[in-house]
Amino acid sequence: MASNSNLSEEELIKIQEEKEKILNEIKGNSTTTTESAQDTFDITDNIESMDNSIDSELSDDLTPKKKSTTMPRYGNGFKFVPIISGITLLGIILGHIKPFNVGVSASMPLRYIYLGLGIIIAIFGLFIFVESISSADILTNAQMGKLITTGIYSKTRNPMYGGVLFMCTGALFCSGNTFMYVLPLIYWWLLGTMMKNTEEPLLLSNFGEEYREYFDNTNRVFPFKKK
Repeated sequence: MASNSNLSEEELIKIQEEKEKILNEIKGNSTTTTESAQDTFDITDNIESMDNSIDSELSDDLTPKKKSTTMPRYGNGFKFVPIISGITLLGIILGHIKPFNVGVSASMPLRYIYLGLGIIIAIFGLFIFVESISSADILTNAQMGKLITTGIYSKTRNPMYGGVLFMCTGALFCSGNTFMYVLPLIYWWLLGTMMKNTEEPLLLSNFGEEYREYFDNTNRVFPFKKK
């Protein structure tokens, strides 16, 4: 190998510049590698953060929730409708079968009075029932957690159930069997008991004084404002 003393000064300068260039390239590669490593660590941290967030959400979904106090879509007393409808149908059928048919009025004028009264009561109940669904948008408001006090609900707290009660009562009067006229009294008691133990305490809990005032000023069934 030739000695450095044999190289000219110009050649030595050129070699030194090449060394510096190579060193700079090495340093640059080192910096790039460090930045790439940092980016990798940042991506890893983001992935771990996302995983923790997903795990937290899954854990929340699997955790037992506190029982909701929201009104069910059709109300706790909705079973009142099929119960009294079934009893009414059974009562009409049995009212014309021995030994229950002895309660049917034998007097034609009285029979027409029962029939006319039954039709009036049934139509009245149908009007209340339809009004409870059409005028107040009951399902939407119930799901939104709103207390409905307008329209027919300003006159009765339970127009839907009351309407069915009146329709069933009218049907029993039309049947003409006086033995079956005790059923509306049972319906009345049943509705009052169900409301006292289901919807009314729940509404009072949800709406507080607003429902208390509504309760005090509005009948449970009859669509007439309290004095």
